[in-house]
Amino acid sequence: GLTEFVDIAPTLCEFAGIPVPDYFEGVSLKPVWDNPKIIIRTSALSQYPRGGLKYMGYSIRTTQFRYTKWIETSTGKTVESELYDYFSDPLETKNLIEEFRYDSAMMSLDSLLVRRIESPSVKTPY
Repeated sequence: GLTEFVDIAPTLCEFAGIPVPDYFEGVSLKPVWDNPKIIIRTSALSQYPRGGLKYMGYSIRTTQFRYTKWIETSTGKTVESELYDYFSDPLETKNLIEEFRYDSAMMSLDSLLVRRIESPSVKTPY
């Protein structure tokens, strides 16, 4: 299933039988360990610097897609976008961002990504 790095600490706390501090981000993955069919998240956010800190890449990953926006940190402008469909291209060999048939998926993923960037808290999983 989809996870984020911030899910590690709550998961370890739950396995250790200690309370998860309120200030921890993320959610415990123990329910998935107990039942792999449980879905904790429908998307996962990640962030990558490129060119030192000149650009920041923000990605949203779903079961089917990974959508990434590369943002110039000095201006906040998007300089490049990527969209990959894991159902048809699990190795991410073809960027589909220019393909019209993916416009709806791209707009939906972009909206979700913007919401996550603006409010990255994952106390309530997306």
